[in-house]
Amino acid sequence: RRQRQMCIRDRNITVPASVKTWGEWLFSESGLISVTLSEGLEAIGEVAFSDCKSLMSVTIPASVRTWGNQAFSGSGLTSVTLSEGLEAIGEVAFSNCKSLTNITIPASVKTLGSQAFSGSGLTSVTLSEGLEAIGDIAFWSCPLEKVALSGDKSISVYNNAFDNTPACLLYTSDAADEAR
Repeated sequence: RRQRQMCIRDRNITVPASVKTWGEWLFSESGLISVTLSEGLEAIGEVAFSDCKSLMSVTIPASVRTWGNQAFSGSGLTSVTLSEGLEAIGEVAFSNCKSLTNITIPASVKTLGSQAFSGSGLTSVTLSEGLEAIGDIAFWSCPLEKVALSGDKSISVYNNAFDNTPACLLYTSDAADEAR
């Protein structure tokens, strides 16, 4: 852990367009403050930016189609911009990002992996019409108050996707009132 942190001289990096794939564990647990991912990057490896507590924002360019599990988990992200073109959000991708309070999922995203946002600070999420599946406990234990969904097609929602959230409690309470 310490060696990885000492290797980073500049805590602000730009990944050049010539890089197509970002490897696993590259900046995990580092003191990275900002990262610019250039158009042309196609994949981000597992745990690439995990536990980067100082990392505040990231824009995922349209050229990125997928990223590995835990890519940004436990980081200090307060802002994430997901570009149209992204097809899937990996398992545990933004799990435990406590400062991340809202996100919009672009229409190109078809699946949210298991635990994608579990334990994060999300209070609001906008799910777009291209979404086909939400994985197990994807939003588990988020302070989620608002879920917006565009489109009218059905989505497969797997086990406990919204469990232990205020949104789930509100839904349960409203359903119980209607049943009376």
